[in-house]
Amino acid sequence: MRSSVVIVTYNGRDRLARALESLELQTRRPDEVIVVDNASTDGTLEMLRNQHPDVVVLEQDENLGFGRAVNCGVAAATGDILVLVNNDMVCEPGFVEAMLRPFDRPGVGMVAGVLLQEADPSRIDTAGLVFDRTMRAWEHLGDRPIVELDGAPAPAGPCGGAAAYRTDAFRALGGFDEAIFAYWEDADLAIRMRAAGWDCALAADARAVHAHGATTGATTPRMRELDAFGRGFIVGRYGVMRRGPATAASTVALDWPVFAVHALARRELEPLRARRRGVRAGKIGRAHV
Repeated sequence: MRSSVVIVTYNGRDRLARALESLELQTRRPDEVIVVDNASTDGTLEMLRNQHPDVVVLEQDENLGFGRAVNCGVAAATGDILVLVNNDMVCEPGFVEAMLRPFDRPGVGMVAGVLLQEADPSRIDTAGLVFDRTMRAWEHLGDRPIVELDGAPAPAGPCGGAAAYRTDAFRALGGFDEAIFAYWEDADLAIRMRAAGWDCALAADARAVHAHGATTGATTPRMRELDAFGRGFIVGRYGVMRRGPATAASTVALDWPVFAVHALARRELEPLRARRRGVRAGKIGRAHV
């Protein structure tokens, strides 16, 4: 079973260097590491050439976003299993080996690793994604102590920052939807993977320390815009508002107070506009599901 690690990076030279160093210390090193550079200007390419000459580098002329860049990396991958690693995480030595182990089971098409909080590595950042009745994705075991990983159920799908997929299944489903620049592309793919009959496993021993939001910022206007678009995309693509009055009411009660805070407290209307664009884009993509 060959493995291909794909890392997307944008102006994250120092964090990327630490991520790559952690991959070199793995108990089972990946068969290849592919870095997709989204037009960084901070010396990332020079660092890769000088310090990591064995890494396959796909240099882009513009920032493609996360999903499109991952798809570029997957197109070049030769492994049976894809392992997605964020550039802002440091993997424990057994990370790759633990991510590959569940694929011994034929029905497993995706595996969720565990990201730990950089500020407090005894607590979980995410152990994959779970969904509520409105198809909103939540962090599995988010902000819980790591002891709760013992015997924990598998999530619905992996978080894109620490995920593994069967390469053939990823490609057959078209990979990440490139209408989404960043955020929610992993949720959308998890839904499609499960609809295609694939299970998700939790690799509780595949752990990495994660600097949440290191690329776009954890609470920036850009992050809020991208999050709103992605949420709208899911609502539009999967017809959430048409799933009955109770689900529609739950969606409104869950989502719209957030937009009120953006508009009234932050004077930001872009998240609402992005939500509408996302719903339209999701409806266009509905025909492909």
